[in-house]
Amino acid sequence: MKISGSDVNIAFFVSAHGFGHAARAAAVMSAIRHKMPDVGFEVFTRVPEWFFSEALSPPVRYHAVTTDVGMVQKDPFAVDIPATLSRLGDFLPFSEPMVQEIADGLTARRCRAVVCDISPLGI
Repeated sequence: MKISGSDVNIAFFVSAHGFGHAARAAAVMSAIRHKMPDVGFEVFTRVPEWFFSEALSPPVRYHAVTTDVGMVQKDPFAVDIPATLSRLGDFLPFSEPMVQEIADGLTARRCRAVVCDISPLGI
């Protein structure tokens, strides 16, 4: 059975720690879209929605979800390790109901694959 792009949605879990992760994810989505013009994307991130809507043509569905905590920074050059560990402690472990809700959502949206950069939630 051949799968057409219209039959495929791909979920992307993208770190919101800077726009570099989002830019690379958008480039990958664009390359996939070049090969499968009808493919749909489900993007899970806290990167602003406009970033993806300006970079990609529809269908791109945005889900405002924190997928990782990144590193807490005092300024552009200094990482705050204690604050990062505290935030990570609040983030992990994931609650089973939240993971189940996302998994059920991926199934309901007919996602055939999950692409993840470094976001623990996508893994």
